[in-house]
Amino acid sequence: MDIEIFSDYDALSERLADEILSYMSDPSGKLICLPSGDTPRRAYQILSAALSRQKGAR
Repeated sequence: MDIEIFSDYDALSERLADEILSYMSDPSGKLICLPSGDTPRRAYQILSAALSRQKGAR
């Protein structure tokens, strides 16, 4: 396990969104269990925007 320290909440949220996108594009069928609550909210906003951009680019 690697521990990463981020400069702020937005940096953490960007990293989490990138990780989720990476798992979603992996065809190996990995299971993703996502947390709820206020903590991951910004990451989900970033993820949603990225997915909308991808959908619009098609």
